[in-house]
Amino acid sequence: MGLIDDPSQLELVRLLQSYQRKLLSSRSCTFTERIKEFFNKNQSCPITKMGVYIWGDVGRGKSMIMDFFFNHTHNISKKRSHFHQFMVEFHKSMIKWHSKNNVSRSNAIPDVVENIAKSVKVICLDELQVNNIADAMVLQRLFNGLFKKGIFLFITSNFRPEDLFKDGLQRENFLPCIQLINSRLDVFNLNNHIDYRLEKISNIEKLYYWPLDEELPYYIYLVLSTLLGEHDFSPRTIKVDDNNYLTVLKSYGKTAMFSFLELCEIPLGILEYLAVCKNFRTIIITGIPQMKNENHNEALRFITLIDCIYEHKNKLICTAEAAIDDLYVGTKHKTEFKRTISRLHEMQSANYLKGIA
Repeated sequence: MGLIDDPSQLELVRLLQSYQRKLLSSRSCTFTERIKEFFNKNQSCPITKMGVYIWGDVGRGKSMIMDFFFNHTHNISKKRSHFHQFMVEFHKSMIKWHSKNNVSRSNAIPDVVENIAKSVKVICLDELQVNNIADAMVLQRLFNGLFKKGIFLFITSNFRPEDLFKDGLQRENFLPCIQLINSRLDVFNLNNHIDYRLEKISNIEKLYYWPLDEELPYYIYLVLSTLLGEHDFSPRTIKVDDNNYLTVLKSYGKTAMFSFLELCEIPLGILEYLAVCKNFRTIIITGIPQMKNENHNEALRFITLIDCIYEHKNKLICTAEAAIDDLYVGTKHKTEFKRTISRLHEMQSANYLKGIA
């Protein structure tokens, strides 16, 4: 399965992944192209598209996916900003350059762009909307200048490009900016018709994710964003019995996340599992391997763990190496594991999730 059963989100993820590969590749500009650019300062590397313009209704996951792309694009200079904050900083820079060099604000644009280009290769702008003439009149020159400097733009907006600055003063002067966006950016409509801000985690259709592929980080990010919002996990110690305690490394409120290793590869037992189930309503288990005869102890612990989670009616979210039916390929515990398989299937069902308080 993929990230979630949402073709639109998956298509966007793959588009951003293609840009990530392009950005991290040393082949962005060949040596010959750099020589040509040296002799023609107005000619940059011949890359037609320089980023993505993501638009759609509120709550569709635009910002979440862009932020994940930003956070997981490493070894490259980058900046992420709300569009309005970015424009405030840009106008301040123009005023400063105008005062310092005695040039018009309009003529200061290339120099301000040059200064931006010295520090970043990627700019992510969230929630673009043009609602004042000051932004409208400089945006085309700003974006065009950034593209010429080889800067990639990734933008989210509630508006399709053609609807930007609609009914604005002197809008005809803004039309070249719309044309620029359409020609230099991949315009992507995230039209999944689901407001993820309003969705409960029980409405993420697949709570058992497999295999452990390249889309796994996006799935985990989606789940954690839904459960935690802007919060982070923190360690917590829970009581097992009068003499024993268990440290949970990743917890927030009634949610905890464990690796398979933490729960099943170290010698924990039913008392620890009961403590986990009593203290947390949602349990995330990552990296469940396909188990064989040599995983004798791990398989037995996993069987016990799933029984505890099922009996306590906890919500379970898993990432695994194999499908539920193929999770155990050994023979020693084949009979016991049939119950585990049945319960894992049931815990993904709507009826089970509806029964959770």
